[in-house]
Amino acid sequence: MWLRSANLVLRATLCGLALFAGGCGAGDLSGLYVAQDRTSVSALQIVEGAEQELSGTLSVVSLRSNGDMQSYAAPVRGVVNGDDLTLTARWTNLISVETGLSGVRRGDAIELTFVNDGVVTDVRFEKARAGSFERLSRELQARAATLHQERERAAEVARARRAEANHVQRIRTLIAELERATSRDTAYAERVQRAPQEFAQATADMRTWSVAYASIPEHAEGQALSRRYGLEERIRSAADRAVMLHEDLEAARQQFERDSTTYTNDASAIGCGQSNEPDCRRLNDAFGRYRQATQRLRQALFASASAYATENQRQREIVAMIN
Repeated sequence: MWLRSANLVLRATLCGLALFAGGCGAGDLSGLYVAQDRTSVSALQIVEGAEQELSGTLSVVSLRSNGDMQSYAAPVRGVVNGDDLTLTARWTNLISVETGLSGVRRGDAIELTFVNDGVVTDVRFEKARAGSFERLSRELQARAATLHQERERAAEVARARRAEANHVQRIRTLIAELERATSRDTAYAERVQRAPQEFAQATADMRTWSVAYASIPEHAEGQALSRRYGLEERIRSAADRAVMLHEDLEAARQQFERDSTTYTNDASAIGCGQSNEPDCRRLNDAFGRYRQATQRLRQALFASASAYATENQRQREIVAMIN
């Protein structure tokens, strides 16, 4: 309930308040009374009227732990009987809620007693000069600004540390990816380097089979005809396998080029450059090894494509002979 929250604020901000003394002469209760501690300033502005009636305002400005300021104000009314005071504060921040207060006059000070959930808190308000509450509130606001700055600096340090941790993690992740890609491309380059020989061997086999095919009469029968059909199937299958191998190599080349672009962009985005940081040196070394592997693979793919272009022309001529 709001009453509970208001009372908690009062207790938190007024409990243990240090004394702030001003200077005014004794007389009736009329005047400004101020109390403060490290995190709050409170002011009780009282006017004593006819028949010992009291009216005025109770104001509280407090500094929260996160650096935000809170302020509350409530009109008060009551009576004074000798040195004893009875007041009622009406808080209207959200809804109208009244809080009963009791107090006693002690010289130029007023001691108010607040009761919340059975907890009794005594706060001593000292009579003060005009403007004291505003001045002390400004000082508290200055502390709030300082606290905000300190929290922001701490947040900036935390963000910088997180950014550094993320930067290091990105470097190490890319290093691992480059090492895997280097191993993969090195092994694949060895496979691609065998492709030209496979294309040439396919052509040689097709030529041998085509000679045997041509030696069998076109109108042969029986086993001779079966052998002729078998040789034709071998020739066509060898040509088809060469085409599929080339297509697989071309697809691998395209994927390899995409991967190479991605890793190059990732390394550039990290921005190690010529940094001598240990992780950056490891990244630069890993990227250097990766580039060497990609260069070997690129050369092997180029040689394979050139070999295929040559052998494919020959294979197509052989296939044309049996059509």
